[in-house]
Amino acid sequence: MTVPFRSLGEAVTVGVGVGPVEAARIGWRRARSFNVLNRGAPSWTGVLVAAWLWPVETLLVAANGENLRRLGGASMTLADGARPRMNPAVMLTAILLLLAEFAALLAVSVPLTLALLGWLPAGWAVAAAVTVVAAPLLVELVARLVPVLRNPEIRSLSGRRRELAASGTPVYVMSSFVRSGRPGEGARLLGALQTEWRRVGAVVLLNPANEAVADYYTRHGAVPDGTTRRVMRFDYR
Repeated sequence: MTVPFRSLGEAVTVGVGVGPVEAARIGWRRARSFNVLNRGAPSWTGVLVAAWLWPVETLLVAANGENLRRLGGASMTLADGARPRMNPAVMLTAILLLLAEFAALLAVSVPLTLALLGWLPAGWAVAAAVTVVAAPLLVELVARLVPVLRNPEIRSLSGRRRELAASGTPVYVMSSFVRSGRPGEGARLLGALQTEWRRVGAVVLLNPANEAVADYYTRHGAVPDGTTRRVMRFDYR
């Protein structure tokens, strides 16, 4: 069941109305907040990976379209299983960023490959150069895949959403909640959405990144959706 979004008391922006510049900013904040070198408070080391993840995260912002919710510098993705509408200008921006990243990879990989040709066969030289240059992306990919592979609860989030929605309850899956921006913006965004979820009697499923994040959601009323806090829910039925 899909319930049209209406914010109550807060100017929450739906993602399809976000322009290319703001979408790129959201992509950067997500790349900066969610990477293997930055699992807690923002650190300068996180920027090393964020630069490579920025085009990918911007593409995800574009693909999620109207599933994005934003207030100031805070944002989250809120999916209900339906295919979201997308902003073509935002998608074009994301594709241009990906092309720029690909060009940067080539600009570094080609000279490195030429330098390695004196020690390695051509195929090995190309593979070694690409691996070294793309190492931040490869490490991040592994870091994101391992928890998914290890925890069946995370892999079955979509199935759990469908199970709960079968009774007619509005059910959403929340992800990529970035609280950066002015102090308190994350709490204001979550509070505005909780008002809406409470009004329609919704259930919202989420996967906390770590125990500190799970504690944050617990303080805002979330409960475990099972025996652990790998998957939690806001339940307003």
